[in-house]
Amino acid sequence: MSFIFPSIYIGLILLNLLFQLDTILAWIAVSVIYLYVTVSQYKIVKRYYK
Repeated sequence: MSFIFPSIYIGLILLNLLFQLDTILAWIAVSVIYLYVTVSQYKIVKRYYK
């Protein structure tokens, strides 16, 4: 999981540089998914060490 999101970010940067695409919506979507995964992992770890 730790290499998936950086590769998505790098892919978005390359798309933006190569094709001059507006990737704001993609950045927002990936950021929301990343935050959701981070929060859910935090809850799982917190419950485990309770």
